[in-house]
Amino acid sequence: MTTLADLLVDLDAEYDDLRGVVDGLGDSAPEWDLPTPAAGWAVRDQISHLAYFDDAGRLAMVDPDAFARTVEEAMAMASRGDPMEVHLARGRSMGGDELLAWWGGAHRAMVEAFAVADPSVRVPWFGPPMGVLSFISARLMETWAMVIHSTASGPDTTRDVSATLRRWVTARQKSRAGPLTVDRTAPAPLPVSPSDPRSGSASPISHDHSSPSGPVSTTSMCPGGTSRPRTR
Repeated sequence: MTTLADLLVDLDAEYDDLRGVVDGLGDSAPEWDLPTPAAGWAVRDQISHLAYFDDAGRLAMVDPDAFARTVEEAMAMASRGDPMEVHLARGRSMGGDELLAWWGGAHRAMVEAFAVADPSVRVPWFGPPMGVLSFISARLMETWAMVIHSTASGPDTTRDVSATLRRWVTARQKSRAGPLTVDRTAPAPLPVSPSDPRSGSASPISHDHSSPSGPVSTTSMCPGGTSRPRTR
């Protein structure tokens, strides 16, 4: 059975994977403002979203009363418009280095808070409270989901994005359904074709993910904001 410590190790690995995608960008690199498959969100928005909710996760764990006030403020903002705008605006005001420092500090503080948590407690959240293991599994899933296209890598760079998905599926299956044997051997890496900043063109990232007993789904993610899933 997966333990909290196991999930935190996987979450750290997921953080490292995504950090490896964006670490090569310069402080004022134009790639921070590339569009992503999330309509209206640039690369920097994805990172600030993770930073904000990692901060919120730490607060929910260490000071539930203060977190409850944060939820009230978010609900008030939601009644007037998009509650995401505040933290997106914060990220948009930062250079790349400051943005990465925010995310890195938020991630580390959250992991440290949960490392000493009682696995049996419920974590308050913006929706229903969650168990600690379910909460960390959700952060793991969202971090994987933010694997984004960047132009920082050279044309020969390869990324094994399917291994990150397998980590999350394995953790979720174990926490929900008991022990599950999964081959953790890394599959062949998948090539990523970077966009050409001179022309603005870009090749999509395509990656396959398969469940232990289900079909294989291929998703193509393009910097222009499209995502084309196919199942075969």
